[in-house]
Amino acid sequence: MMCLEAVFQCFVCVFLILNYGLLLVEAAEFQSSNLIEVVAEKDDCLYAHNFLRRIHRAPAFTWDEDLANKAKNWTSYLASIGEIKHSNPRFQYRENIHHYWGGSEGYDIVSAIRAWYGTVRLYDFNNNKISNPMSLMFAIMMWDETTRIGCAISRNRKDNEGFVVVMYAPGVMNHGADNYKRHLHRPINLSDRDFIDSKQIRLPTFEQLKRPGDDPDDLHWLTEPLYGVSMKNTSRITLH
Repeated sequence: MMCLEAVFQCFVCVFLILNYGLLLVEAAEFQSSNLIEVVAEKDDCLYAHNFLRRIHRAPAFTWDEDLANKAKNWTSYLASIGEIKHSNPRFQYRENIHHYWGGSEGYDIVSAIRAWYGTVRLYDFNNNKISNPMSLMFAIMMWDETTRIGCAISRNRKDNEGFVVVMYAPGVMNHGADNYKRHLHRPINLSDRDFIDSKQIRLPTFEQLKRPGDDPDDLHWLTEPLYGVSMKNTSRITLH
């Protein structure tokens, strides 16, 4: 019985790998027709994520070129099919995906990151619980054992649809209240509160998440009441 289970698991893994490879070939062929434009947004992606991770006392991400290439391939495929679909990473990495369509908004990595982080308002800090599945986007971004990211943006010139894909590694997240409490930290200015109403958490603005021109380590935002509470006592926190 154990032997049959092992053979079955092996078959499933081979099937997923072959299927993933075929999808990427399809995406590459579509991209070669000059309908797909794909760019990596390394600096803005890193800065916005690490800005937010400081709020939750999580270590800064570093850039992973292999993840970035995977993100480029996958976002190209998504632009070719025009719908959101996850890439079945099998716990090697996690991913967040954002869909722009119709040219009604700019294709910007920071707007996507801000939207994902906005699901912090759906996370239950009081019971250390993902009560709404949408808050998993926030959890993936802030998990303190995740250390590397890679990202890309694609745009289909034919119908003006775009996709943002960010991949995060390592991808293992152990569920349960104890693990969430250990690896998903409260905002630094709310860490001593008995009760947190997540719906009242104020989000950083788009401008605050953009990289400042000449001083990427500028910490002026820490003195502003992002959550309705002054953060001036946290100025000792640094990006690295």
